[in-house]
Amino acid sequence: MGNFCTNCGAKLNENGNFCPKCGHPVNGSPPGGGSENVVDKLTRQINQMAGGKGAVKLRVRDLFTDIFKKHSLEEANQIFISGTHSTTPAEHEISASWPKPWLYSRVFLMFAVTFIMLQICANTFDNILALAGMMFVGALMVPFACLMLFQEVNAPRNISFFEIVQMFFVGGVASLVFTLLLFEIFPGSTESYVEAVIVGIVEELGKLAIVAYYIYKKPNIKYMLNGLLIGAAIGAGFATFETAGYIFRGFFEGYRLTMSIPAAYDYMLDITYLRAILAPGGHVAWAAINGAAIMLVKKNKKFETNMLLNGQFLKFFLITVALHAIWDMPIMFSKDRSSFFDRIFLIQDLLVIIAWMIILVLIQVGLNQISNNVFGAQAETQAEPQQTDA
Repeated sequence: MGNFCTNCGAKLNENGNFCPKCGHPVNGSPPGGGSENVVDKLTRQINQMAGGKGAVKLRVRDLFTDIFKKHSLEEANQIFISGTHSTTPAEHEISASWPKPWLYSRVFLMFAVTFIMLQICANTFDNILALAGMMFVGALMVPFACLMLFQEVNAPRNISFFEIVQMFFVGGVASLVFTLLLFEIFPGSTESYVEAVIVGIVEELGKLAIVAYYIYKKPNIKYMLNGLLIGAAIGAGFATFETAGYIFRGFFEGYRLTMSIPAAYDYMLDITYLRAILAPGGHVAWAAINGAAIMLVKKNKKFETNMLLNGQFLKFFLITVALHAIWDMPIMFSKDRSSFFDRIFLIQDLLVIIAWMIILVLIQVGLNQISNNVFGAQAETQAEPQQTDA
């Protein structure tokens, strides 16, 4: 076994099967020299699509290990104030180690407590005025918590919280507007397989247009992790406002069918909980993948629309369209959705796992960009003075 990783150059641990820094298998082969399992094959393929080599160790545990540790208010503030002129680290100070986010869990807890208190207002005190708050907070809590996770993962710390919130609200609604305009031309639904494909294409294009716009508006960004964050902000905004609409419609449909406010309330809660559970692998994840794919092509160059025709980008975009289309397809394991697999939404659960496998690989590729100092090396080469005669 060699002493250094062939993927990122980091020093290897003795008898280790994976690089401690990038997760790349030692010598580019699976542990023990045996055949690859399904996960290794998938991560290898995704990594190759992103320009890397070999399978990638999916460090899912690291996304949760620090949420149970005690953190100070100062630590939280440092994350929230990142991205300003005085808080953006220099390139040589950017950490390339695998992130261990935790603030997103506190953000989720904050919204969850708010939602529970609004439920108390509605249930205990029969205050119907609390329903509007429940609808919006219920739609907001998971997408926004996921967005905070992507902010913590953004190691360059070069996008401010104000910009993220702006992308979430303005960009999220703008992507909805653009999507609805496209639906005027290409109407679709989830009632057939073909229409589900149309929905996947239209909605991913709607979000992509706004993600690309915000990347264009920030010409100085160059890291793939930046694209993940910008995409997640647009996707989270899209998901929040769409879900709020579904929750609102669900309440009134429930009331129309039953003529009972308690029954309509229960129907509304079912929609809220279901969409919250599935939210991490939907619009947030798909838009994040597309944002990262744009940055894979853009790098440190100025964004141009023809980059969206680049084969490397199109591969990832078509994957998100496929994930979205399959998500919306009327696939059932029984005619009346009474089977166990229909009740747990097995198809959507699998799609969530696939989307996050892609994201975890892209995070590793983004960290490799930083550890290999790709853009710093390019800048040094470009800045190297030419020899002139005295």
